[in-house]
Amino acid sequence: MSETIPVKKLFKTKEALTFLPENIRVSAQLRPCPSDIDVIICGFGFPELTNATIKNYLSMEKSLQVHIIVVDSSGSLQDWNKIVTHARVSKILIHDFDAKHPTRGQGSLGMAISAAVGQYFSKAPYLFFSHNDMMAYKEDFLSFLKSKLTQGVRLASFTQRHFIPFSGCMMIERSLLDAPDADWMVYDRNFFIDRSESLKKISQTKIFFHMDWIDCGEGYLYSELADNRPVYIVASTGGMGGFWKDPVQCFGVDWKSGFEMVNTMGCPVTCAPLAATKEQFAIRYRSVIEAAETPLKFFSPTKYWRYSLDDEGDLIFIHNGRGTSQRQIKQWMKFMKSFSAESSGRRFADLKASIQ
Repeated sequence: MSETIPVKKLFKTKEALTFLPENIRVSAQLRPCPSDIDVIICGFGFPELTNATIKNYLSMEKSLQVHIIVVDSSGSLQDWNKIVTHARVSKILIHDFDAKHPTRGQGSLGMAISAAVGQYFSKAPYLFFSHNDMMAYKEDFLSFLKSKLTQGVRLASFTQRHFIPFSGCMMIERSLLDAPDADWMVYDRNFFIDRSESLKKISQTKIFFHMDWIDCGEGYLYSELADNRPVYIVASTGGMGGFWKDPVQCFGVDWKSGFEMVNTMGCPVTCAPLAATKEQFAIRYRSVIEAAETPLKFFSPTKYWRYSLDDEGDLIFIHNGRGTSQRQIKQWMKFMKSFSAESSGRRFADLKASIQ
């Protein structure tokens, strides 16, 4: 089927509508099915990467009924047709995507439109948003993240961007979609700071300098914080500079003092502490670290995979996060294939029989 979606159904603010096309044209192969959670995977070409993520997610989540909505913004029918056919996988292709954000370019805007389109077709009470270079490492990873949506928490993420949840792998309750001033758009100005004393105080410290603008999807989490509603971040490590890199160290503060400051200023962000030491992680997940480090000599500065750990200190989720060059994809796919062969066994054999 084909559909033309008015952009005003995808985004809410006048600012978002000033430079976007009036309509977004899509092709869709929808597979409606009962589900506890809709997993929206956003990609731009590279169907082999997307397929690996689909198979990984379907295999690794055992307790929740999952419906995967893949949104490809490449406009390539050839790539779209290569995405796996499965009873729990809906596929959407965005055509003629040529919008570009005036200052942030096309990358974040592409993710914003893809996520908004996937959200438009979703129906489940919970939504999980994902890039196509992410993978679950431990079974029932979505069940674990959903367990954090309690006591008024409507948003949780496997990792963070400075002191806020990272929107690229966040889960939300459907009720959050009704927030009147929140959508997936990228904004040059963080207008939520104007109506939140806690966000204003944090901004005035000039420590977290990236909070003066809103990246795609951050409108939802800033909306929660501005309304003094709690959000949750799973413990994570790695990124620029090392596999045991504190995600806030690049701002000149350590994890503990950074979040103590955030909470003292009245901002209700809960970030779980790491339940393992560097030495324990290095021994237990040596093969993972070695797989991640193999191509590092080609990058300057070097970037490491981001690892998310659950409450027992087990590795539960990984984000490659280094783009989609052919070299990076080859290394990532090699690792995912090894993981599926060594760790998943019959899960993937059973899944293969159901995928055409």
